[in-house]
Amino acid sequence: MRFYYILLASLSLQFPMLAHSITEFSDTINFNAQTMDEYIEHSSVLAENWKMDDGGNSFLVPGNSHQQYGSSAFKIAPKFSSSKLTLTFVSFLNPVTASDFSACNFYILADRQKLILSDATQTTLISSSLDLNIPRDAQFIEIGILPPPGAAFSCNLKLSSIALEQRTDSSDLDDDGIEDDKDNCPATKNPKQLDNNYDGTGDDCVFDRSQYFSSYIPTECQSSPSIGADNDADGISDLCDPDDDNDSISDLDEIHWEMDVFTAFDFVLEKETDHDSDGLLSADEIELGYSPFIPNHPPTVKLNKYLLNHDDSLQTADLNNDLIYQYTSNDNHSFSFRTNSVSHHYDLTNQLLLTKTSVKAGESENNILVNFEYAFEPNVVIFPSPALIDHEYKISAFTTVTYIDHLTQERIVTTALANIISKINLSENKEILSFSYTLQVYDNNTSELVVTSYNPPSFWNESEGLIDGSGTPFIPYIAPEPKSENSSDSNSGGAFNFTYLLLMLILSVYYRISSPRRTI
Repeated sequence: MRFYYILLASLSLQFPMLAHSITEFSDTINFNAQTMDEYIEHSSVLAENWKMDDGGNSFLVPGNSHQQYGSSAFKIAPKFSSSKLTLTFVSFLNPVTASDFSACNFYILADRQKLILSDATQTTLISSSLDLNIPRDAQFIEIGILPPPGAAFSCNLKLSSIALEQRTDSSDLDDDGIEDDKDNCPATKNPKQLDNNYDGTGDDCVFDRSQYFSSYIPTECQSSPSIGADNDADGISDLCDPDDDNDSISDLDEIHWEMDVFTAFDFVLEKETDHDSDGLLSADEIELGYSPFIPNHPPTVKLNKYLLNHDDSLQTADLNNDLIYQYTSNDNHSFSFRTNSVSHHYDLTNQLLLTKTSVKAGESENNILVNFEYAFEPNVVIFPSPALIDHEYKISAFTTVTYIDHLTQERIVTTALANIISKINLSENKEILSFSYTLQVYDNNTSELVVTSYNPPSFWNESEGLIDGSGTPFIPYIAPEPKSENSSDSNSGGAFNFTYLLLMLILSVYYRISSPRRTI
């Protein structure tokens, strides 16, 4: 046995070999076969990337076998609300540096947040130690390593122990001017607080496992794609299959979103589910590039204050101009919005629903005006409310369409498929909201297009109602007239009407008298 191994063995005798509970760890783990099994989690698709040293020494080394997906890692729960983590590596005459960690794809997470690794903070003849302050109230700490797939891997890290102790509390751990309870990366300096996927973890401390993987297919798959296990029984082994559960989501994307590469995501069954209870449907989150299992809170807007509570308004009618709008609202949750040729009727509670559409089709050969009205049951969903801002919703749903041909008076009922593409935008000052959508309704039996409609962007102001793109009221907002508190106004109105009629009678008599008589 080499000299420094003997030194390490004698040093390790100073620490008790304790099997700590993962929920109450507050001491030191010195690695042996027992602690290896207790603390290290192995993915079912990953060769062991942590293993005890082949020479029988009491430290862990990375495995060198081919890696597919996953990670081997220690996962511990600190007992202290404010903790300091110390990792000790065997490093005879060669202190461990940040470059060594990077070369090994070595990582440490505190509640999914990546911690920045520096050079060793303490060194001796045979060891290097790295101290890390853990963010306050962290629930879990994960210590792992991710060798790249399909490539020769050389990593000389030898992890001999990890330890946790209580640290002095701090209100701004990373000194970026943002207090820890408001900081989305409390252990990483990030004054801009960028968070592109709105999951509460800042971009500067996101750990994305998928960056350590690629779509590289091992060379052995070229000669035999059916080597090893085949989770989805598609004839392609997991080692060679880019989608191990055949759910149309690649394994790389599932790793990125922290999904299980072996469990298929059923888009049909999951259509109305919200696994992480963040108010976004799981299928929508995948389309947005969010994890359906990690809460995301992107900007949303409630539609009620923009689309409801306005007085009925009508721009001056012009039968030759289709761009004449009318808005009517009969209560606090429904409204109609129309041009000369098309009128849409909506309900708005927790969703914007299209209830029916009326179409003025023109005149028939006998000059009879032909109108059509389409009612939907159930109503067609245009948007949820709150709605995601600047997100294109694509919604398909079956509905029963009832319509009456006002020329023939025939009442027709048919099952139909409604396809909606819709979008909401909101100005930076949040004063102007616009929405637009396209609607296509197909007869489910004949596939005939029953209804088609394109609703161009409509701009709404919270106080002024419908406006044009520049902010000018498109339909003048008509404030309600104040109700009279006494009858004097109505009496004066009656006196005015009587005077007006009397004046018209006098003018009529004068005209008859002054007109010349006709002779036969």
